[in-house]
Amino acid sequence: MSQEVQYSSLFKSLELSVKKYPEQIAFVCGEERITYKSFFLRVNDVASKLYKVNGLRKNDKIILALGNNIDFCEVFYAAMSLGIIVIPISTKLTTNEIKPLIEQIKPSWILCNQKQINKYQGLLSPHTTIDTVESWEIKCEKTIYKSFVGKVEVNKNDTSVVIFTSGTTGKPKGAMLTHSNILHAIAAYQDNFNLTEKDSTVLAVPISHVTGLVAILGVFIQIGGCIHLHEKFVSNKIINCIDKDKITFLHGSPTVFILLCNEIKNTEKKYELESLRKIACGGGHLNDATINNIQESFKNSKIHPVYGLSETSSPASIFTENVINHEKIGSSGKAIPGVYFSIRNDKKEELTAGEAGELWIKGSVVITSYWCNADANKESFSGGWFNSGDLAYIDNEGYLYIKGRLKDMINRGGEKIYPLEVENLLTNYPGVNEVAIVPYPSEVYGEECIAFIITDTSRTITTKEIIEWAFINLARYKIPRKVVFVVDLPRTNNGKINKRILKDNIQKYL
Repeated sequence: MSQEVQYSSLFKSLELSVKKYPEQIAFVCGEERITYKSFFLRVNDVASKLYKVNGLRKNDKIILALGNNIDFCEVFYAAMSLGIIVIPISTKLTTNEIKPLIEQIKPSWILCNQKQINKYQGLLSPHTTIDTVESWEIKCEKTIYKSFVGKVEVNKNDTSVVIFTSGTTGKPKGAMLTHSNILHAIAAYQDNFNLTEKDSTVLAVPISHVTGLVAILGVFIQIGGCIHLHEKFVSNKIINCIDKDKITFLHGSPTVFILLCNEIKNTEKKYELESLRKIACGGGHLNDATINNIQESFKNSKIHPVYGLSETSSPASIFTENVINHEKIGSSGKAIPGVYFSIRNDKKEELTAGEAGELWIKGSVVITSYWCNADANKESFSGGWFNSGDLAYIDNEGYLYIKGRLKDMINRGGEKIYPLEVENLLTNYPGVNEVAIVPYPSEVYGEECIAFIITDTSRTITTKEIIEWAFINLARYKIPRKVVFVVDLPRTNNGKINKRILKDNIQKYL
């Protein structure tokens, strides 16, 4: 059964938190502490500006390229109150990456930071205006706008946000999230993790992506919790914040936790970190080695893998139990309430428990289409189901196991290799932090594995060690033909390893 959401819009969830917890701290931004009452007043003021100064109305589209700051949060919730559609984009995008987004969306307004504005020059059509935070404040000061905005009817099925996929396989696709999609996602996190107004978190992952926007900002505003807003991910600052401010909940990708664990391991400073009771990890597979490192670093924390996509408004499945020493370790948990999974072969025929195939998803958090992209819609949606593009299986108890992306599967002379399986094995070798397996051209087999490995800086590891370890633990056809040690790997804007760039530039690394 799907959870019943209490609100018609994201703004309504903020309104209720203000009524319940007006003097509670909503945001900590450096030395500034902002209560729910203060934040609400600021949001209403911004809504008046959007309505009176910018002339924006329901279903108008705006791009926010601001990063993790309070300006983004205020404009976002103000837009939600007016039924304006927000397209959050990363401040890291280049002009070439921004151009197709603007061409697809045709926004009425763009708000960015001063240092970003040059990226947009030459991309704007006559119906689009652009402001920096500074220029917009000056414009508003010159305009009489301080009046109540008339009531805007925002329906739960209205589009609230369009989040563009990372575009690792070509043209970026805009996932159209409704208020209902996001509210159901928030309810799933709130219920599964038992989060309350007494909880606090750090928002250091990109707020322009679904984890930062929905799983952290949206969740904590609804529960009346406290968000420590960090503009950049800096490991030692986050660890200090957890320790000093007694943070109780943290959500991030495996890479985030690898970096945090390395920081704890490599510093002489001693941290208690006992306040952190729950860790959610999504945005990539959480392997055994990373789980063990998290357990060692955050001894009081329960660890919960999450599987989801922008197209599922963040969560599709949650491992509700503590995964440490659990018999289902390696699983991403069970489907959240209101979500259903189907494993299908290439003929779209449903497979039985334990059989691997493509994962199809439907339910309350799943989008129904991409923004103005008929080809992608035809490919990805069928009869109310969404094709995730992930290879997976479900056991007879309903636990989901992700085997990797279909497009990443390697065909070595007819033998199928799932990169995720090899990556998981290699990350269990002491001193290995991250592994990316991609295909390497072979005259004999067509393609074989090549392993790109990031190691712990405190250890020296050789190719011979890795290959010998692989020979003991893997079938011979799965053993990487080459091993390349790297300091870092190309990543998408949300921190995932960009295998397309790796495959296209293999020779650069050899």
